Amino acid sequence: MEIHVDTFAEAYECLRHQLLMNGKNETPRGLLTKELLHVTFELRNPRARLWFHPERKFSLPFACAEATLLFDPTNYVSTIAFFNQRMRRFSDDGVHLYGDYGKRIASYLPDLVRKLRNDPSTRQAIVPILHIDDIRAETKDFPCTSTLHFLIRENKLHLFVSMRSNDLYWGTGYDVFVFTILQEILANELDIEMGSYYHTAHSLHVYEQHFEWLKTMTGVQDIIFSVPYRLHDMLHLVLLAKQCKIMNEEAFSECPDAFEYVFEQYARKKRHLPLSEKSHYHAWTIPFLTHTHEALNDK
Repeated sequence: MEIHVDTFAEAYECLRHQLLMNGKNETPRGLLTKELLHVTFELRNPRARLWFHPERKFSLPFACAEATLLFDPTNYVSTIAFFNQRMRRFSDDGVHLYGDYGKRIASYLPDLVRKLRNDPSTRQAIVPILHIDDIRAETKDFPCTSTLHFLIRENKLHLFVSMRSNDLYWGTGYDVFVFTILQEILANELDIEMGSYYHTAHSLHVYEQHFEWLKTMTGVQDIIFSVPYRLHDMLHLVLLAKQCKIMNEEAFSECPDAFEYVFEQYARKKRHLPLSEKSHYHAWTIPFLTHTHEALNDK
């Protein structure tokens, strides 16, 4: 099944409807799911990477941290757990995350940029996340993403993401947010425009406890925003995300940009401080930081 739309909100509505109408019951690990096989959607405007519904708890700080930590070559669970304590459940040893994406790809991103810059027509700018050795791993953190493939055509950077497994309720919204930000940062680094974002899930599904959610979560709103960062900016943001748990409120007083502002708000919430009201914060944060404070709590 293929879907071609402008925004993720449109894609979500199509996917929700298809799962309701055509999803087949499957029971991996004995858990009932509704599943569609080999689903691809194209976002023609990848900056329309977010949707909002006041009844859907979506942790904006966690999403920003996930996007940022793609650029961090370490895999300590404590960093991401500051933004989402549930991530500790996926650590096999209580210290590391086996399937951490940043650990697997961060050190190769400059090489990826060089390959695309040296040969804009290359078909070799592909980043494997899933490794052959993973099939032998006994782990709670088996990667869901197989590959990221970047192509420049008509001077635009397109991204093709292949997922072995994707949960529409828990995962898809975060994955689209994270990977379209990576796409935009690399486009910025190459000084070209973004092209389309293609997302393929070989198993798109929801679990039984979210079947009712499929029926009721309608009327979502588009949120469109751009990210001005380049690779060197992301290294700064990695340091900020890793230090959130030890930084005091004064340390965030000069944060000028979108992700830094979100990190600041979360750090304040963690310390039971009132949310700050900065006049310059980006409009895309408003639905999450004003309409629902659940977005600032651990999922």
